[in-house]
Amino acid sequence: MFEIEKGIPIHNNGRRGRAGMYPFEEMEVGDSFFVPAGEIELRQMLKRVRVACCRGKLISGHKFFSHSVPAENGIRVWRVE
Repeated sequence: MFEIEKGIPIHNNGRRGRAGMYPFEEMEVGDSFFVPAGEIELRQMLKRVRVACCRGKLISGHKFFSHSVPAENGIRVWRVE
């Protein structure tokens, strides 16, 4: 059994991981940014960006949507809420 505790702040060790690489906190609804995949396979990069979007939601409190753009070999991320 695990005890559920309330009111304990999230530990911030100064590292923000991949979410810190992207401008989630500065975005307004409708804004987007493009992440080039480079040498990484597009599907793998999409997974990385989606994890960062989840972290971005935790950091900024907003929701994001990501979609691969094969023609440009990258991922586009939008703030939706």
